[in-house]
Amino acid sequence: MQSQDWLPPLLRRGSGL
Repeated sequence: MQSQDWLPPLLRRGSGL
């Protein structure tokens, strides 16, 4: 989850996480 904490909302939604 930490790895995706830096990801923008768009990528987080696209990744499903």
